[in-house]
Amino acid sequence: DHAGREAGAGRAPRGLAPRRSTTEQDGSAITLAQRAAASANEAARSKRHARRTKRSKSAKRRKVERDASSSSSSGQANDSTASCNQERDGLGEWAGSSSSSSASAATVAVTARAASGSEAVKVAVAEDLDSEAKRVAREAKKERKRAKRDLKKQKKAKANPQSSPEGMTAAQEEEEEEEDLDPITRDRIQDSFRFTLTRPNGTKAAFDAVALADYMLASGDFSDPLTRIALSEADLNRLDQVVKGTGVSERASVLGASRDKRRYKEAKSDWDAIIGLERLIGEQVCSMLELIEAVNAEDLDPEDAEEQLVGEILPEFQHNYNLLARNDSSFADQCLSQYATFLSGPPNRATGNRAGFRNFVLNMVRVVHRQHT
Repeated sequence: DHAGREAGAGRAPRGLAPRRSTTEQDGSAITLAQRAAASANEAARSKRHARRTKRSKSAKRRKVERDASSSSSSGQANDSTASCNQERDGLGEWAGSSSSSSASAATVAVTARAASGSEAVKVAVAEDLDSEAKRVAREAKKERKRAKRDLKKQKKAKANPQSSPEGMTAAQEEEEEEEDLDPITRDRIQDSFRFTLTRPNGTKAAFDAVALADYMLASGDFSDPLTRIALSEADLNRLDQVVKGTGVSERASVLGASRDKRRYKEAKSDWDAIIGLERLIGEQVCSMLELIEAVNAEDLDPEDAEEQLVGEILPEFQHNYNLLARNDSSFADQCLSQYATFLSGPPNRATGNRAGFRNFVLNMVRVVHRQHT
């Protein structure tokens, strides 16, 4: 009764602690959260310090391993791996006592405050040791592969010391093989046919003298095929001498041909005209393929497509092809074969032949060819 009267009077009952206000409760919760956050920060700082210490030790260990790898490649790497694994196993108990990743943030903070950051440091050290062991194992594997390659090269050098000099790397061997290939024919250059060209910047390029001379006489382009730098008359004269020394059938002088500007100017003009004519025929062949695809897609009736082909496209195609064949029959035959392949399509995805229209177009193209021949 006395406690009830005191409660009714607004005073706390005797023997009982006064009830905290809401503001005081919030302040206590904030203080607890601050302490948990401070403990978590301390644990994080300890973890970073442990990682930095471990990295410095790992760097020293790697330096020792690199110094020792020249004498014994695989043995010491395996020993280092075993020692790292032992250290990692020794710290397994430390890592096993850490909290799981699915724990809440409050639980992690309380655990970090209770352990004063020791568990986080131990886990970080264990992770670093694990990564270091993996790195050492990878380096040991690479070192074993390098040792095997070196052993193969040494055996190859002993078997054929002339073709594979001792101490030559794989890149140097590839570069030497590339120098022995002619840039035009991609065949190996014989010593008697070798023509070495020195460029203005000092670099050198080797060519097959006969192949280079034939290329220049046929194209009228008396320049380096790789850099398009014009060759001097001294280089052209030296090329003529190398060609004569090979003993092959006689050819026109490259130096003399380079001085006949008018001849090659006319030839270049004729060739440009032939190329322009071939491009016009190619556009007409593309129009034929568009008709075939329109018929296959049922966008155009086969009879209408046939009228358009015979009345518009085919006469121009026949006229231009006859002009091309009269100027260069072999080039015209080659073009016709490519046109037929283009209209037929690749073997794995041939052009459709709805109502036999594709075959009709191919037959008309062959008729034009037979009329000329």
